[in-house]
Order: sequence, then structure tokens, then C-alpha cells
Amino acid sequence: MNLSLAIAIFLFTKSDFVTILVPIISLAIFSNPSPRVPKCFAWTYLNLLQFCVSNQRKPSAIAEDAANKPWRPVPAGLISPAQAAVLRWTLLPACLAISWAYAATIPGITFSAIILLHNEFGMDSHWLTRSILNAAGYAALDWGATVIARGDAFQNSNAVEPQLLNGMIILTTIHAQDFRDELGDRVAGRRTIPTEMPKIGRIAILIGLPAWSIVVGCLFSSSKLVSLLLISMGTWVGTRFYLLRTLENDRASYTAYNFWLALARIVPVFTPSSYFTHPLAFLNI
Repeated sequence: MNLSLAIAIFLFTKSDFVTILVPIISLAIFSNPSPRVPKCFAWTYLNLLQFCVSNQRKPSAIAEDAANKPWRPVPAGLISPAQAAVLRWTLLPACLAISWAYAATIPGITFSAIILLHNEFGMDSHWLTRSILNAAGYAALDWGATVIARGDAFQNSNAVEPQLLNGMIILTTIHAQDFRDELGDRVAGRRTIPTEMPKIGRIAILIGLPAWSIVVGCLFSSSKLVSLLLISMGTWVGTRFYLLRTLENDRASYTAYNFWLALARIVPVFTPSSYFTHPLAFLNI
């Protein structure tokens, strides 16, 4: 691999290191500490790269990135659109192969199908399908990374049910990522929640983050300190999104959202399975 290609590959995924890669790997490791971390990282990164290349090679994305993110590989001239297309369709069988090799075939197929629907079939252009596919994509990455970290398929509810809870949190709050891209989405004609219903979208974040924090903190955490931290973070981030509405503030709020999301996603992993089968177990009812 030459240096320019290595740099291009890094830049394709640069924006998603803190927001996707680190939380996914952290969740997998916390759910089952194991020496399989390198395999977990390789699988997650390769699949993330597949998504990023697929997403950034589209003509509309190239034009948008040229204005807003000129450092990305295609607008920066590190790789041509034709080369990006070759890389995208090379990554598809590569991701399926590594999924098969690491016994994560079904999560790999699922995530690749989600990428096709989201990018190639344009289902990211409407807020409803966009939110559903984003939540499903996170769930598929969580699933695959955790399966690889465990070394086998899920065998108990303590592994599956946190994933379901995480999926619901992401489904109802992931539009937080779209406020920072509202202008670009309007230019590209994407119908996201911030472009279609900005007031409702911000109110949903204002209410949703503290509400999910209370659910996770009070029902699925045995630590009062962690519960207080999570609820405080959710309230603060939700309030930021509602009150501070400039582009720079939306970017900062989204970064803060990802720290909140990482904590909200990790806390249930340490919860006894009885909390999921009986959510009032903490009251000894």
C-alpha cells in the first residue's frame, strides 16, 4: 500500500473515529474483555471503511465535501471518483470474507446490506429511513464486534438485550448528528429531521436525552454516581442542542452527544441480566 492510499483510507474514516469506531470497540471490549481485540478492531474498521467510501464517493457527497470538508480524500484529490468506486466494490467482498473468517458472517452481511440501502439506494434522503438504517447500522456493528470479542454467537440475554436497548436509544436520538450538516443536507435535497422539522427535532433531543438517561441510570445502573453523571450529561447536552443553534455550537453539541451516547451504551453491559427480564429488580419487587 502506497502512502497516498494509506492517507486516503485514514481520511475516509477520520470523522468517525470518536463517533463510531471507539464506542463500538469499547462496547465490545467492556461486554467481554478478551485477547481478540485486534480482530475486533480489524473487522469494525474495515466495515466502517466500506460505509465511508460508499457514502463519500457519491457525486452529491463529493460536491458537498468540497465545500464543507475539503480534506476528505476525493475532493482533496488523493483518490479519484473512479478509484473510490473500485475501492468501494473491493471492500464489499473483503468485508464479507473477514466476517466469515471471524465467525461474524450474519452481522457482516447485515451491515453490508444496510450500506447498500443507505447509500446506493438513496434511503438516507428521508429522515425516517435514515434514522432506522442508522440505528440498524450501529446495531449490526455492535453485534459483529461483540460476537468477535466473545468468540462465539450470543448465548444469553445479558448479551442481546443491551443491544436492543442501545438500538432504541440510537433510533430516537441519532438525528442529533444532522443538525451540524443541515445546510449541506438542504443543498443535497435530503429530508432530515433538522431540515423538515427543526423545532420538533431539537425538542426531541431536549426531552429524549434526559429521558433515556433516567431510564438507563435508574433502571439499569447499580451505581448512583454513574446514574447522576449520565442524567446530568443528558440534561446538559439536550439543553445545549435546544439553546445553542449556530453551526459551531451544533458541532460541539454533537461531540458532547457522542460522549453521552458512549456512556449510555456501556452502562447496561454491566447490568445483571435480571434487570432486563425484570426492570424493577432494583426495587426488590
